[in-house]
Amino acid sequence: MQSSAWTNLEELDLRVNEIGDQSAILISSNEIWKNLKKIKFAENKIGEEGGTGLGMIGSNAVWTNLKHLDLSNNKIGGEGGMAIGKSICWKTLKN
Repeated sequence: MQSSAWTNLEELDLRVNEIGDQSAILISSNEIWKNLKKIKFAENKIGEEGGTGLGMIGSNAVWTNLKHLDLSNNKIGGEGGMAIGKSICWKTLKN
């Protein structure tokens, strides 16, 4: 049985948690958080692999309500940034 608190989650702040590539990919693949509008991954340890994985995860259109994705102060790199930019799911981002 899923808690409505988790299924109705709209904002997730994970700044400064030493989240790496694999953790970011696992968190981003969560299919319960369909109402998520804002996620903050700032100041973690997400690299190019994590950025590429986030782009691939975004292709499954789970987080279609997402408006804000904060990846500042990570090391996503060019390839990771391109993968995120090409993802269909991230098209609703505002800032």
